[in-house]
Amino acid sequence: MTLIHSAEMQRELAFWGIPGAALAVCGPEGVRFSGAWGLRDIGRALPMTPNSLCGIASCSKSFTAFVLQSLAEEGRVSLDAPIRSFSDDFRLMDPLAVNVTLRDLLYHRTGVAGHDGLWPNPGWTRKEYLLAIRHLAPNQPFRYVSQYSNVMYNALGALAEEVSGESWEQLVTSRIFEPLGMKRSLLSAALQAEGPDHAVGTFAPERTDPPQPMEPWEMDVGGPAAGVVSSAMDMTRWLRMYLNGGVFEGQRLLSAEGIAEILRPVARMSAFSWDEPEMPAHAWYGMAWKTVFYRGRPLHYHFGEIEGYSSCQLLRPCDGLGMMLVCNRHTVPSAFPMSVLLTVLDRLTGEAEANWFDRLRPTGLEPKSAYAWYREVPLPDPPADAVADPAACAGTYAHPGYGPLKVTEADGRLTLHWKKWLLPLTPCGSLFRVEGLKEDTLYLTLPVTFRGSGRASTMEIPLEPTVAPIVFEREAEA
Repeated sequence: MTLIHSAEMQRELAFWGIPGAALAVCGPEGVRFSGAWGLRDIGRALPMTPNSLCGIASCSKSFTAFVLQSLAEEGRVSLDAPIRSFSDDFRLMDPLAVNVTLRDLLYHRTGVAGHDGLWPNPGWTRKEYLLAIRHLAPNQPFRYVSQYSNVMYNALGALAEEVSGESWEQLVTSRIFEPLGMKRSLLSAALQAEGPDHAVGTFAPERTDPPQPMEPWEMDVGGPAAGVVSSAMDMTRWLRMYLNGGVFEGQRLLSAEGIAEILRPVARMSAFSWDEPEMPAHAWYGMAWKTVFYRGRPLHYHFGEIEGYSSCQLLRPCDGLGMMLVCNRHTVPSAFPMSVLLTVLDRLTGEAEANWFDRLRPTGLEPKSAYAWYREVPLPDPPADAVADPAACAGTYAHPGYGPLKVTEADGRLTLHWKKWLLPLTPCGSLFRVEGLKEDTLYLTLPVTFRGSGRASTMEIPLEPTVAPIVFEREAEA
């Protein structure tokens, strides 16, 4: 049986503007299929292979969840005890969240969403990262809804370090990579780029624009949410361990009950923009795995999107199947990976062909799809104390959560120093506008407001659309 035709994949890669993709399918005992299509390096015309290293982005969260569950099974931490009982560093701004637990973070129910401008942040320690979280404004009440948060999964990695005395990198390596024999998998974008068979990440603002190579983006404090680098083939070892209830080639890594607990669907969370008879638009989040019901039976999956790469890991335990799809394009609509994986699943299980490629393609073209790369926040009405003089705005400003931001002036023009990028501030009346401010996979166009009496004392940037603008206070000059 042909699981996926080369012509099908080449057509989809061309349509979505994806340079290359690799797929591996496994059962409990081993790999059942592997294939690769297109290019892993468009500059050198090198082909993608099933072993090509890609950033798996948010699929990394399941590694962090696994580490926490394994520490819980050892009795070194409780997922249900208040975090304040074992950590002095982690707090939430909401006073009603004083008893927040690791399970709350795992299920994304802290009331804090977004704030992705907090990471990566070169130079920060994970302890400093934990201390910053108490200054992030919530946008929902505590435990009211489940809303996706990279920030909190990064906090989980830092908390795992506190209770274990080992770094997150050491925990993932010793508890996952080494016992599973994931010899190609890494926790560094820099090391990925040094490997002989690595995929070069690409980006393009629109689907039909030619993809351009992107520089590797080191995750540092963002590793627990998005820092794992792997290949389709290496990831089958990870998936096989789940299919075998926590055992890999005779070695138990986690109890069967622990695996079931990780996959258990708990928190309602949106899935896809489509609602198909075979897969209704209802989903539940577990510990870094989403669950939907496909043809009446549970399907566990997680997407990943990071600098230059997109991925999807999938488990179908009732059929004994695991799948990993990786590609080297930044933020691909879910219509692409799901059409590939559902087609392969139907062919493996003998279900009637559903023509998922054509059925899901329109959803990836909707305005609110993953191709809404650039989010632009309109200029607000200027406050009475807005400061527009560039010389009066230059300086260093700081927020207790986001840290310091420098604004420099030269020849009457302002530049915002945002992480490793220098971004011009364009005057707009008495306000300013910044374009290309990178936050996770988005490039934002935002207003910047300086306020004060003569000389600016604060800088306001609406980094999160559902909370008040972040206020950075001018720091005293040395």
